[in-house]
Amino acid sequence: GIPFVFGTAYQDATKLLMVMAVSAPILFVASSVGATLVTQEHMKKKVKYMGTVAVVNIMLNTVLIPKFGALGAAIATVLSNAVLLVIFYVAAQNKVFNRKGNENVAIN
Repeated sequence: GIPFVFGTAYQDATKLLMVMAVSAPILFVASSVGATLVTQEHMKKKVKYMGTVAVVNIMLNTVLIPKFGALGAAIATVLSNAVLLVIFYVAAQNKVFNRKGNENVAIN
């Protein structure tokens, strides 16, 4: 639909949007899982997790953008969102629901 609406000059944006579209369901689930971490006692940890993922995103962008350009930035975003989902899930299981299913994963 992008070439139809915006013209063929924006044809390259189609590939980027297809990559970024993967983030939509990941962010939807991450938001739902992260909602369990918004209570007073867990909020500081949630902010730390988000800050950690921001640093991961910066590092991924530093590596991927020079190699792949805008596509690298899109990939870095998707990967960062996936990391956030995993961290939120493990933290919710360990901190909120007190399920220590994986003893090898340490989330403080």
